[in-house]
Amino acid sequence: MTTSPHWTSISVIILLATIGFALYKAYRGVASRTLPYPPGPPRLPILGSVHLLPQEYQEKTFAEWGKTFGDLVFAKLFRTPTIIINSFETARDLMEKRSRNYSSRPRFILMTELMGWKNVLTHTPYGDEFRLQRKWIQEAFQTKAALDSYRALQRREVNVVLANLLSSPNAFMAHFTRFSASVIMEICYGHRVTSDHDKFIHIAERAATATVTAGSAGSMLVDFFPILKLLPTWMPGAGFKRRAFHVRELVKELYDAPYSMVCEKMASGIAWPSFTSTLLEQCYRKGELTAYDEDNIKGAAAVIYAAGTETTATVMITFILAMVTFPDIYKKLQEEVGRVVGSDRLPDFDDRESLPYVESVIKESYRWHVPVPLGIPHNTMKPDVYNGYYIPQNSMVIGNIWNMSQDESVYLNPEEFRPERFLGETNFELDPKNFVFGFGRRQCPGADFADRNIFLLVASLAATMDLAKAKDSEGREITPPIEFTSGFVCRPKDFVCQITPRSEKAAELIKQMNAVTGEV
Repeated sequence: MTTSPHWTSISVIILLATIGFALYKAYRGVASRTLPYPPGPPRLPILGSVHLLPQEYQEKTFAEWGKTFGDLVFAKLFRTPTIIINSFETARDLMEKRSRNYSSRPRFILMTELMGWKNVLTHTPYGDEFRLQRKWIQEAFQTKAALDSYRALQRREVNVVLANLLSSPNAFMAHFTRFSASVIMEICYGHRVTSDHDKFIHIAERAATATVTAGSAGSMLVDFFPILKLLPTWMPGAGFKRRAFHVRELVKELYDAPYSMVCEKMASGIAWPSFTSTLLEQCYRKGELTAYDEDNIKGAAAVIYAAGTETTATVMITFILAMVTFPDIYKKLQEEVGRVVGSDRLPDFDDRESLPYVESVIKESYRWHVPVPLGIPHNTMKPDVYNGYYIPQNSMVIGNIWNMSQDESVYLNPEEFRPERFLGETNFELDPKNFVFGFGRRQCPGADFADRNIFLLVASLAATMDLAKAKDSEGREITPPIEFTSGFVCRPKDFVCQITPRSEKAAELIKQMNAVTGEV
């Protein structure tokens, strides 16, 4: 069979066009690579800039680099090209407006492959699994109907916090942690927490604590040198791997135990509606529950617990520290709540629009010391060019959220706790809610839910409790230091304060509300 000249000509044209396009792409790639990297600190062979990073409070070092090199800093952490973003404007330009390219994650070998935190939204690279889990969590935590359905649960658990503060005010940090854990455990698994010694809360706390303890800077070397994961556990230097395998057992229990509890209750017909049971029912309706489904459901539920519990508690403890340090602000807060709500009931969600000072205090609590200073690193999926600088493919991108919250060009005297900066019309760039929950497609899908929790806790505390500095045995006030731990989540270091009911009437109201819900 002979080929007609017509089709031969078309084939030649297609071939030439393909070659031309390939050459054009190659040229563009070469041209891009001739652009400079963003400025950054000096680099050594193999180490890159790691030798310049302290073990703690790395966000402050990144901020100093920003003062020297600009809002966009290029460094190498060993062999990994790293982009540090120190301003909200640059973070928006890249991680929001170009989110298609900046929404993946680096390869977290320690956390996922060794510790077993697999199939979790926070660590999953951008792709089908990420989109599936994000859709599930958005449906559970972003629709108005879903958020409103949690109101009764949130009110009940706030009442428990208030009752616990009446009986054991010195344990306020533990009370806030229990609040977060209880709310999320019931939403995710339909399990109501009725004791501080709850089995499933204990399982989750053990896994979370062990993860943080084993995830030291030295252990994370395996993330930069993957070959280290092949070290036999008996070899010197493989202690990180032995610790990781211990964590792996705890993480597996966190994944499996509450999930199995839901499955058993569903089989018996006594399961409460929950995130996990809803997803299982969807699988059963389509005819089968695959191993892929199971892994993703377990991972999605576990990450909601892990991501939500510590951060909400941290914000509340930061709020307490600020109010004890700046008592005049707390008095203004109490005056507004008393004027709007009165003393015969507790604040509710519908009061929020009438409480602008409460709103401004919450925003300043987010900003004054952000709970997650560096967020979770993003990863570029392809090369990029920004303001004349070349950003390589597979760059680790770190948003310095702490520095954004302390930007003196945006927030006058950022070290001061000044809620007034948010009163009235707030510019988009000024509102800390736009960066404390992350960026782009990686923004926390539970942000609105967490913010509602914070509102109800703050307003209810102002309505019922007085906060003051604790006193020593000689009656002298103890001024708590404004100091925060270093790490992925940074909370105030342990401090003491005095928490008492505003009046006998307030104490009685708390007891009445808890009697209604059966918690006293």
